[in-house]
Amino acid sequence: MKNKIGYFYILLAGIFWSTLGFLVSKISDYNFSSEEIAFFRMIGGFIAISIYGKLTMPTMFKITKKGILYVLGIGIVCQLVFNISYMSSISMVGAYLAVTGGKIQLEGINTVGIFAGIMAAITYAMLPIFNKNALKEMDNITMSAYAFLIAAILMCFRINPVETISKIDSVKVFGYIAAIGIIPTAMSYIVYSKGILKGVELSIAGVVASIELVLSVIIGWTLLGEDFSVVKLFGVLLMVVSTFIAVKAIEDVNEEIEEDKYQTETISECSK
Repeated sequence: MKNKIGYFYILLAGIFWSTLGFLVSKISDYNFSSEEIAFFRMIGGFIAISIYGKLTMPTMFKITKKGILYVLGIGIVCQLVFNISYMSSISMVGAYLAVTGGKIQLEGINTVGIFAGIMAAITYAMLPIFNKNALKEMDNITMSAYAFLIAAILMCFRINPVETISKIDSVKVFGYIAAIGIIPTAMSYIVYSKGILKGVELSIAGVVASIELVLSVIIGWTLLGEDFSVVKLFGVLLMVVSTFIAVKAIEDVNEEIEEDKYQTETISECSK
């Protein structure tokens, strides 16, 4: 039961993350650059998750000296570089069949966009690596808050924050900007943390959270008016099936490991 609740939290995190592309697209319509949007996401995420943390954790900002090194790495690599790369390639990120419809079109291909997408994938994949050791030094919420703050501060060296904020000229724009800091940033990391605390392994969590990609494609079709085709639909279904297969495979491997461990311990006890 505990794991089922954990899966629900991770799935919810994926749903929240899936709104990122939509919000980036909407904010971009108001002539904000990728770096400015990344700044809004990081500073908004820091404020929202800090408020939540202070209300639920008295030791929200407690961190060790070793922990500072981890949050620097996470803030620079997994937040700063990831967000710039992801938002620069937002129109190209996705699964092959779901995005291209299965067509190979090399002519006019945006190599910079593809490189940015690859960088986003690499830096995103590095987060669990940092997390494994960082979580020994601090709570995941604390880690996320500091990482967002570090990324936002460093982003100030690439943009003019005063000028960027002054470009917010309507309630609608502010709403999109507030949403990107809250929904696919603070809320997603909060429920993701809850899922991990319920015992969901990081390897399985990453697979379950990949529902984000499927929902992102659906949001693109329904809310952004992107092209729809049977081949794209097949691509989405393929991703869903792959997610379930991957989770089942990981669980089977873990069960075999536990069974082998139990048998080894039993034999060891009998031989004494």
